[in-house]
Amino acid sequence: MYFRLSSLVYLTKGCNSSLYDMKNNKIVLLDQAASQFIGHCEANNEIEAYPDYQMFQERIHLLLNQLEDWGMGKYYAAKTHIEKYRFNMPATMKGFNTPVPYFVRVYLELGGVCIQDCSFCDSASYSNWMGCRSCVGSKTGSPAGNMDYEAIIDVLRNLEVKELILRGGSPLLEWETLNRIAAYAAKVYEPLALTVITNGTEASFEQIKTMYEAYPGFKLNIVLFGVESVSSCADSGTEELIAAQCRLLDRLSEAKLPVAITLQLTGMNRDGAEEMIGAIGARWGIKPMVSEVVASDGREQLTHIKGDAKPIARYKYEQEFFMRQQYNTCLYGVFSIDSLGNVTSCPEIREIIGNIREEGIMSVLSKDRLYDFWEMTKNKVSHCRNCSMKYFCSDCSVFEVEANERDGLHQAYCSVAAASDSAASIMATDFKADDFITRLYL
Repeated sequence: MYFRLSSLVYLTKGCNSSLYDMKNNKIVLLDQAASQFIGHCEANNEIEAYPDYQMFQERIHLLLNQLEDWGMGKYYAAKTHIEKYRFNMPATMKGFNTPVPYFVRVYLELGGVCIQDCSFCDSASYSNWMGCRSCVGSKTGSPAGNMDYEAIIDVLRNLEVKELILRGGSPLLEWETLNRIAAYAAKVYEPLALTVITNGTEASFEQIKTMYEAYPGFKLNIVLFGVESVSSCADSGTEELIAAQCRLLDRLSEAKLPVAITLQLTGMNRDGAEEMIGAIGARWGIKPMVSEVVASDGREQLTHIKGDAKPIARYKYEQEFFMRQQYNTCLYGVFSIDSLGNVTSCPEIREIIGNIREEGIMSVLSKDRLYDFWEMTKNKVSHCRNCSMKYFCSDCSVFEVEANERDGLHQAYCSVAAASDSAASIMATDFKADDFITRLYL
């Protein structure tokens, strides 16, 4: 008797092992014995030929019957070839066969001007989880307006970029430049989504409303420091700032204007994170993104993994399993331009790829280094490459890049032991979204 996994189920081994069921968007964590046995079956060996079959016969068939009930595999009377589903070529393509880059999103910093004075902003002492969706900006940039924004938008149109995100400090303080960019984009590139990340207190509601009316693709992303009664991570003017932000969000909600919210956390307010997320949902019907600052030395742990809980990113479609093997889910299709013209793969990743003022934007985008970041999969992250959960896991790439340089930072964002640690560690970890995560033991 033989047993084989279905064409849409993959066994992934490492210091721990998992089964990926792409059809049902399910993952099964295996202990070491179960992993070895499933590997035995996938090599087209008879079930009864497994060395410990007599000892574990009852448990083996309980495991296989469960997988069969879930539609993840079947018994066969003879050796059977199962053609695994492939979305792409298994071979790496080179030269003229290399796929054309697909650009999704571009970040553009307008100058970094801000009336707040948060101690964590633009500081090498901190790492900011999802800082790309925060107002954290460079304090050493040049004033907005000192760049050919029209030429940049023309290039983005030719590249068919889907979204332009204006950020860094508070772009609403750069009202003239902001209007200039929006007006030109509306004229030549109407399908472009234009998002402005801001703390939202520097412009009147009437000014903001005119932007919404003039440009259909416009949307604010408010970086919220608290929800009135809950403490804030801003260093000064906390109560006044939060009150002003809440008033603006109330008016945007009343006017039914599209808006996103990023909740900025630090050590000063992370204990109230759940309360604030609940308050945001109750008041404005929005699930906020979370950006969180921790010390770069790794001594602090991110709120979302406290209690050894690791959030897992579910697939939206079957092909995403293969996409995550080839590309970084965070950086793929993305680049960032700061106010000095420096291009990086992400606003928070410090390595400069080139400068558009000195080299031209297309020359910078032709450099292989950008695409190295696009292809920085979990297999290229020192603490992740030997973990079987890597294709169901999506972390902030800033932390992954920095963790390759500083071992201590890994524990700040991942409760699963590093690749060199015991396989048993993953079995003791509580993963969020347990409705699609199951454990099987032999």
